[in-house]
Amino acid sequence: MSTSQNENNDLEKSIDKELEKRPRSATLLSLKWLAERVRKKSEVVEKVREGNYELDSKKIAEAILNK
Repeated sequence: MSTSQNENNDLEKSIDKELEKRPRSATLLSLKWLAERVRKKSEVVEKVREGNYELDSKKIAEAILNK
């Protein structure tokens, strides 16, 4: 796992701890959403760098047709 992925996991864990401590506010929920997006982006970037990123042509076609 890369350093950026470790940092993202640490960020996500700290956000989870904050969510457990107090009522769910819109800000914390937004942060959780943002942390998840950053984590997913990091995974894609890592796969592209390693040459392991694969596209699903059926999903791409469905997304284009559903616009």
